[in-house]
Amino acid sequence: MIAPHLHLRTLGAAALHRLEGDGSTTTLLDSSKLLALLTYLSAAPARSATRDHLVHLLWADLESEGGRHALRHQLWLLKQKLGDDVALERAGETLTLRDPMPSDRDELLAASAEGELVRVVSLYRGDFFPDFAASGAQEFELWVERERTTLRSIFVRSGQIVVKQWLDLGRARDAAALARRVRDADPFNLAGWRLVLETLVASRDVVGAAVEVDALEHFVREEELQLDGATKAVVASIRHPAAPAAAPGESPQALVSRELVGREAEFAALVRRWEEASRRLQGVHLTGPAGIGKSRLLQDFAARLTAMRRDVVRARADWASRMIEWSFASDLIAQLCALPGALGVAPRTASVLVGLAPSASAVFRSVTVNADQGAETVARRGALRELLAAITEERPLALLLDDMHWCDATSRDVFLSALDGLDKRRLLVVIAERDMVAGDVPRSFATLPLTPLSPQAVTTLVASIAELPDAPWATAMCERLTQQSGGSPLHLLETLQFAMERGALRIDDGTWATDSMASLTALLHAGGGLRSRVSALTQRQRACASVLAGVGSTLSIEVVAECAELPERAVVEVMGELERSGIVRASESGVAIAHDEIAEMVRKTWSEEESEQLFGRVGSALAREAGDRLAMVRAAALLARANRPEDLAELLGRFVRLARRAGDRRPVDRVAADMLGSRADAGERKVVIERLPLRVRLGLDLPH
Repeated sequence: MIAPHLHLRTLGAAALHRLEGDGSTTTLLDSSKLLALLTYLSAAPARSATRDHLVHLLWADLESEGGRHALRHQLWLLKQKLGDDVALERAGETLTLRDPMPSDRDELLAASAEGELVRVVSLYRGDFFPDFAASGAQEFELWVERERTTLRSIFVRSGQIVVKQWLDLGRARDAAALARRVRDADPFNLAGWRLVLETLVASRDVVGAAVEVDALEHFVREEELQLDGATKAVVASIRHPAAPAAAPGESPQALVSRELVGREAEFAALVRRWEEASRRLQGVHLTGPAGIGKSRLLQDFAARLTAMRRDVVRARADWASRMIEWSFASDLIAQLCALPGALGVAPRTASVLVGLAPSASAVFRSVTVNADQGAETVARRGALRELLAAITEERPLALLLDDMHWCDATSRDVFLSALDGLDKRRLLVVIAERDMVAGDVPRSFATLPLTPLSPQAVTTLVASIAELPDAPWATAMCERLTQQSGGSPLHLLETLQFAMERGALRIDDGTWATDSMASLTALLHAGGGLRSRVSALTQRQRACASVLAGVGSTLSIEVVAECAELPERAVVEVMGELERSGIVRASESGVAIAHDEIAEMVRKTWSEEESEQLFGRVGSALAREAGDRLAMVRAAALLARANRPEDLAELLGRFVRLARRAGDRRPVDRVAADMLGSRADAGERKVVIERLPLRVRLGLDLPH
């Protein structure tokens, strides 16, 4: 009969506990020879051992009779301390523990045998029977060391598997914590160090990864070890990270969930598709309303692939470029050309690629662009297909395409057509867009819809930012947040941020707190956190946010200052305020609105006159800075919306001269169509062309 109220702890500490009725525990035995005797018998085959063996195990320093006397004394103590709860049967010289003794060691071994690896890592709290040493117990200590090695090995193997499982579920922070435990259990195993570094990369903990690299290099020096090739590669990727492959579109909001809450199943589905992409083309159509978490899911998935040192390209369509033909394809091709394998395309293909993405000339240095060839849709489709084939010939590639509801129609059509014939290529394509405006995708693509967070997931998300107190107001707050946000992570975070800015909510020592339940309730019942935050912007903040919302992409501080008609120093200050509150995000290349739904909310505040003036100022500023074809096209789109034919004519003159230098001999009207796009009819082009100098209109500016 098992005594369920007794439990033998051996991992991380050694003690025999009695479980009380109120849930508390009482320590009956701590680390001693008596506990060592009981532990050994509990783990021995058939829970049995001879008297001589036990004496040799624990009292080898005593002569035979002295050792047997010490054993008899320990058995008497066992009876005195535990009574009938622990019974020993004597059969000649053999002692047997009559009933099994529940222990964490046996529970861990059983969990391992059943494949319950998460339970294994939860049970392993440290080395087996630690901190024990006693005279005459050398043989017991050797046995303990063998058990330690076995149990530690089981934990390390199980932990490595669980870490990867948690990474595949988007639980990067949990995975990082477990990876550290695995590493600390066996620091001389470099695979554990690599696991820690990979999880920190996956969780985008740049500082933590750098700290761990320093610790690893110090450990290697102290122990006079050598890093293997795999570990060196991970260290190098952290010391010298590659430039981001694409604009991430992520927001460094003041409030962010540390985990990917409520999206574990979708994250796992993307990981499975990636694994299948090692054999053939895989496609995923990720859909959902604005603010539902599509970008966050792609962000965490990209971090997971980066931690695995896989090739990832993240591209994001933007609102301002949706009417500009080829804009998205040009950005995507520029990023693809920077990947290994791109040089495998034919010279003719490289010419087309450079014609569409001039920055690719840094890769294809000796290419001459044929303007007529580069303008052909068929040629561009074939060039993109060949580029993808060349890249995936060497290694798998993940293309994560975000906000594709803003993608220009030409780029979308060419990209999807380019996938024909790539069925056997090692390529994963994820297209993320709003479900109410989602365009056609290949029928082979799996649909992955994101639905609103459940009430439980909302509570988990709030608790991932700060601990929720055990109080009625905290429960009521989460219930109201679920209703008010509709399960949208963006609206949930915006509402929390707005409540903090208004002083109705705060975080004290990592725990949510409020001084006035009435104020918090009133604010939550008012709803519309995002709308309220936009409405609460100061005049200077609104001016800067409007500039960024009008462009929909990253701008320099200088351009924002010019277009907002504010001093640069003031704009720097305003950008700091907006970034801290999560309205904008900053990067090395400039600043941008943190989320396109925030941009839409800002645009809704414009009058028609404000809109025209804003587009004119931004278009003029971008036109002056534009140095390549695509930048000029984007500036022209804004100037056209502002109805500025004079500025358009000046820009068109530069555009024509750039085309002529590239060998383009087509009539000015056809070149103007390239800059103004399909949105401008012949009459509108004529208005702009008539403002060009006569020499340009007659084609007399052709280079000799």
